Amino acid sequence: MARYVSFLALVLSLLAFAGQMFFFTHSGEQIAWVALGVAVYGLAVAKVTVPLGSRSTSAGFDWATVLGIVLGILPPSLRLGGEIDTFVLVFPVIHVALLGLFFSFARAKGPAPVHGPHISEKAAWRKRLLAELGITLATFGYTFVPANRSFRKETATGWQSIHLELIQHPTGFDVVVDVAMRLDEIQRQLDDDTDKAHVKPTIGCEYGTLLSAGQYRWAVTSADDVTPVARSIVKACKASLFPFFEKFSDAAMVYETLREDSRLARLLVPSDSERLRMIEAADALVNVKSFLSQLR
Repeated sequence: MARYVSFLALVLSLLAFAGQMFFFTHSGEQIAWVALGVAVYGLAVAKVTVPLGSRSTSAGFDWATVLGIVLGILPPSLRLGGEIDTFVLVFPVIHVALLGLFFSFARAKGPAPVHGPHISEKAAWRKRLLAELGITLATFGYTFVPANRSFRKETATGWQSIHLELIQHPTGFDVVVDVAMRLDEIQRQLDDDTDKAHVKPTIGCEYGTLLSAGQYRWAVTSADDVTPVARSIVKACKASLFPFFEKFSDAAMVYETLREDSRLARLLVPSDSERLRMIEAADALVNVKSFLSQLR
């Protein structure tokens, strides 16, 4: 936007200067044209930040003031009397030169933008990261699902999923890992007609909140970060996420955890109504299993 402001000021000021050169007939009219040019120029300087250090914004207003005074004083001095003189053409030349400098230095507002990696580079990093994770997680039975950028494992009780969210920023991207799992037994008790494809999870949470540490992010800002980040994510899976899956593969454990109404319960199923439905379904399932075990 700053470029357009300065360019507009340049065009309007040049029109004003052309009027000074060809249409004024005495000092009063010349001063009027000068006032118009200075006003347009000063407005542009005030609106566009001039990169002159940390106080660049105030510097822009300083430039407007100083140059406004200079440009306002020059024309009467160069007139050399009441008649038009060829020497008066020096004024438009000076004015245009100053506008040219202004346009060169004030075309960008604020500090220079941070130039991050090209989009294709970031895409290559992302592809490498997913490939490296895919190779390692495949040894644990997980298959990559490109549609939702997750690694999924079918189990005897349902399925487990490790999902990656990529948060883009100018210098690269951050990776947030969250997990979800489905227990078919509990989901059948819910009798949800909208889940015929068995895609709804039973419980899930984000890795950082599972550790009570808030959202956890892995940063990728260069190609050298890809392998260490992939290894760190796998390490987190082994230390926290795989044990999480193993622990809650038991419907009785899910039931006991949810009915406590603890922070963990609200984390696994945030919705109060959905959590209550889940507790009732798990309770019914646990009671049935208990009854069948007694019959044996």
